[in-house]
Amino acid sequence: MKKIAIIQARMGSSRLPGKVLKDLNGQPVLSWVVDAACKINGIDQICVATSTEKQDESVEEWCKNNDISCFRGDEKNVLKRYYDAACNSSLSSGDVIMRLTADCPLLDPLVCANVLELYLRSGKDYVNNISAPERFWPDGLDCEVFSFDALKKSYQDADNDAYKEHVTLYIRRNPDIFSTLSMSCPLSDIGHYRWTLDTSEDFKHIQYLSKSLDKQTPPYSYLDFVKIEKQKEHNNILGNINGLKKSEKHLIRALKVTPGASQTFSKSYVHHIAGISPFFLDRGQGAYIWDIDNNKYIDYLSALLPVLLGYNDPDVDEAIKAQLAKGISFSLATEMEAELAEMLCELIPCAEMVRFAKNGSDVTSGAIRLARAHTGRTQIAICGYHGWHDWYIGKTSQGLGVPEETKNLTDGFYYNNIESLSFTGIEIIICEFRLTIRIALLYRVYFYTGPP
Repeated sequence: MKKIAIIQARMGSSRLPGKVLKDLNGQPVLSWVVDAACKINGIDQICVATSTEKQDESVEEWCKNNDISCFRGDEKNVLKRYYDAACNSSLSSGDVIMRLTADCPLLDPLVCANVLELYLRSGKDYVNNISAPERFWPDGLDCEVFSFDALKKSYQDADNDAYKEHVTLYIRRNPDIFSTLSMSCPLSDIGHYRWTLDTSEDFKHIQYLSKSLDKQTPPYSYLDFVKIEKQKEHNNILGNINGLKKSEKHLIRALKVTPGASQTFSKSYVHHIAGISPFFLDRGQGAYIWDIDNNKYIDYLSALLPVLLGYNDPDVDEAIKAQLAKGISFSLATEMEAELAEMLCELIPCAEMVRFAKNGSDVTSGAIRLARAHTGRTQIAICGYHGWHDWYIGKTSQGLGVPEETKNLTDGFYYNNIESLSFTGIEIIICEFRLTIRIALLYRVYFYTGPP
């Protein structure tokens, strides 16, 4: 049984061109990955798989100068490039391939060796450390191990561009054909760290991490970098150690083209404390978010409530990826709509049928329209926030542009204050209130009131 590590590398990154040969603390990024791969226990051979594009001649030249096997293949069909590289390395049935990528310069040989050992012991077709159901590894320690037979079948059967662009996607999407397994991280609180190289900000962060250990000999253990990250978080407790310079600069840019610098008023910077709160977010993992200055926060707002499972939940992400491969926003309905509607009817006792909408403003407006149609009455009683449509927003300080006739159809009252319900016709509204709630629940899982 031959075991080979094939490293995917190319110069043509759209976000960070030439990244695989950028100088990282005295040596090219690709050198970091190759050095780590050479120290993976159990690997017999190393091969760099790059494209036939002219810009990747420098990758081939580097490999030649460093006595590393290099295969050049299809630029866009990466699956074919991998399969051809495996065949060029004389692999056959029963042999093993480890897939690594050149944008992971902080790769840990021990972690990769553990993935390989799990593959050998489990007897699965495919094992990785990138899609564990819990306890994620930091992005940048990515390692996948699979059989030559699995790669061959993927190459023969893959029938769309997504499968051809992403080497192992066909294997991961077809559990009825391939047996798979994921290796969880032993630490539960480090999956949000980003050690992959995709942008200039990533490169700055990886430079910071690598220089912090320049007195040691690479490759390093991931625990070394965890220690640095934890220390940085500790220093961050008393304030944003990175500052908000990039955020402040981007705010000036955004205000020139977007009122309030946000497409949603509730997400605008005006609601938060200047100089302390973030303006613009870059990414999220679990309960944590990072702004564009790379400051870390806990997101108590949960994206204004809908992100109950946290950001990048693995089950949600896999479901989204699976649907993306099939397409979204079709011209007709799909089976999933009825499946979700059936589930909601089962979970919500008063829901007899379900109609989906885009946002909270639309669903509360739908409830109002249904209540008016059922009762034949037009007056509305409001308490709290209900969106931006005319029937509600006209009674607030933001009611410019709403006709007086529309404003007069709405009256407000205060939560838990019976005297505030004294305006004309409210007794009719109270009689129909239970019906309105029932209708609203058909549109939205919850319908709340609160102080104005």
